[in-house]
Amino acid sequence: MDVVVSSPTAPAGHVTFEIRNSGELPHELVVIRTDKDAEGLPIEGVMVVENQLDVVARTEHIPAAGQATLTVDLGRGHYVLICNLSGHYEQSRYGPGMRVNFDVE
Repeated sequence: MDVVVSSPTAPAGHVTFEIRNSGELPHELVVIRTDKDAEGLPIEGVMVVENQLDVVARTEHIPAAGQATLTVDLGRGHYVLICNLSGHYEQSRYGPGMRVNFDVE
């Protein structure tokens, strides 16, 4: 379980994420504006504490083998993309954790 982007950066403005869930479980994509690294978000139990962060956008749950599109107007800065379904953010025996840094220039 991980989040993979085709590019770790994008120009400011409308950014479209074409999301493909290639896993066997439902997932989501949460876009967070932060100065923190993807591995350093506040967690409680097995989930990121979203109310302590600037959540810019999110998808609904994407079913296994499903797809979604999310278009967001992003200003310059640092963002983190995560799946915050229970236990998916953290590294586990299934992979490095569903999180990745993303910068908008």
